Amino acid sequence: MNLNRYERVIEINGDDKISLPIVKFPPFKLRAAMVEKDPVIWLHLLETYNQYFTYLMSEGHLEQLEDSTYENLCMFIKSYLRELSDEEGKLLSLGMNTNVCEQLQVLRSWVLTVIKTCGLLHLQISCDVLWDFVRLYVKENPGTVRLLVDGSLKPAINTQKAQINRIYQLHQHLKQLIESSKFTRVDLKALENLLSAGDKHTKPFTNQFLTAKWADILESWFSSDLKPLRDISKKIGVLSYLTASEDRIVELIPELNVFDLESLHFHPFLGSLLISEQFQIHFSGIKAKLPFLRPLFAKNANKSHSLRAEDVQTILEVFPHLTVGQIERRLQAYDCDVERTINSFFESPTEADKAPLVDEVTRNKHEEMKDINFESELRKADRLPKSDEVSNRDHVPDEIRNKTLTRALALLYQADEDEKDDTYDDAEVQRDALGNLDSEDRQSANGNANDNIEAHLWQLLKVNKELFDRSSRSSKARKELKSKTSWSDEQIEGWARMLERSPKRAQILEEKYMFRGNIRTGKRAFVQNKNEGVAAQNKTERNDNAREVRSSSTAPKAAHQNGTADKKKQNARKEKHKSARANHNRKSGHDKKISRVLP
Repeated sequence: MNLNRYERVIEINGDDKISLPIVKFPPFKLRAAMVEKDPVIWLHLLETYNQYFTYLMSEGHLEQLEDSTYENLCMFIKSYLRELSDEEGKLLSLGMNTNVCEQLQVLRSWVLTVIKTCGLLHLQISCDVLWDFVRLYVKENPGTVRLLVDGSLKPAINTQKAQINRIYQLHQHLKQLIESSKFTRVDLKALENLLSAGDKHTKPFTNQFLTAKWADILESWFSSDLKPLRDISKKIGVLSYLTASEDRIVELIPELNVFDLESLHFHPFLGSLLISEQFQIHFSGIKAKLPFLRPLFAKNANKSHSLRAEDVQTILEVFPHLTVGQIERRLQAYDCDVERTINSFFESPTEADKAPLVDEVTRNKHEEMKDINFESELRKADRLPKSDEVSNRDHVPDEIRNKTLTRALALLYQADEDEKDDTYDDAEVQRDALGNLDSEDRQSANGNANDNIEAHLWQLLKVNKELFDRSSRSSKARKELKSKTSWSDEQIEGWARMLERSPKRAQILEEKYMFRGNIRTGKRAFVQNKNEGVAAQNKTERNDNAREVRSSSTAPKAAHQNGTADKKKQNARKEKHKSARANHNRKSGHDKKISRVLP
């Protein structure tokens, strides 16, 4: 009996960890220098990178890396994403080798494959590097980028690390970029590709992207005083809302604690979108799903017919510098309430200084071209029927147009009547200089008092800006300020509001009341002292002359009683200062001429 022996061989995989370091991806300046001067070296370096990733992705080598090699790989991925994303919108070279372009494209594909295989968390891709990854790959691979960002794409290797949703981190990074003024057109284009590129994964991702916190961030930017923030909020907000689904917007509104029109006032950007005609066309079923908006839609439908010419004329009489279009827009904003509209012009007059609507400009152009007759150049076949004309243009009644024209003509012909006649200004100045010298002193005293008050207010404004708000009227500091300056609350708040709206005036005040150190004193030149003495003497003489004029006009009887004594004094004073009188030289010249003629 033959016994067959079976040998059992136990194979133990005892392979060592792979140690294969890799250097960082070269920076932009070094790459540009290699492309221009040594393109062969740059080509060999790219080929080496591609061979490296080919080896890593074969036979499971990616899971057998040493810790140092793993750290080097993570550093290379980060540097590659950062450098290539910063290269977007820049010109690396005027011309590049075809082989170099091919190797760069191969390396780009290998890096994306490694990220898909390992996952974002395994490669230590943080928030800022994540946005670099989005900028670099979202244009050509939008679906893969979305799956990696929201954590839907699971890694191929066993990393024992859970994939998380990175949309919140993306929101925070975008907020940091925008508020630090580092958000560029390349970033805006990348965000547009991330949200609007169409495939089957677009709607779920955009619905996750539009969260309540992101909507609050958009509202804060829209309500900001900075114009760049408002402009960016409009672009990103429209992109975020229009790419989401209608059901998601309906779900978002209760999350924002919006249940009626009163609570919608706290979200002006969302409210402006909801009442927009284009938004309603895009989401046709949103009216039925949001019942509290129905009265607003009905009010907007009838708002254009509720404007009255009398209301416009009333406001135009109060504010003649405004146009009819500005008044109509403000009336529509306040439900055609004249009192609220006038109050709004008083509280925020700068908001009226905006460009007129396009319809108003086209309407004015139409009125200018109305009297020109081109019908003789047209044939009957060239004329369009009335049904083809645009029927939804804003109609302006002839009564309003005539009143506007009448008002404009009145302003043109009455413009000269408002100007001050300066014919006798020189005479008035001379009279004041001789007969009313105290008025200059009073004006200088008033000017000094106002300067002191303004300097005090300026120092308080730099220390505590809230003291000039309307809410601090009842505070103790405001009462002390009113008693010290004798100004009303409206004057104080208006002065602060004027500086807030005019940075140039604030700069002038800063330079005016800036401490410039002690004034240097010492001996002055003899000529300066002499000139000052002469000026002081002339001023004393002018004061004496003025005093004589006042005394002669106010007390003629007393002067007559004094008789010849005062007359002699006056003649002596005139003789002493006769050079200052206009007819002295003329009389002496006349006397000389008469002496020559007479025998």
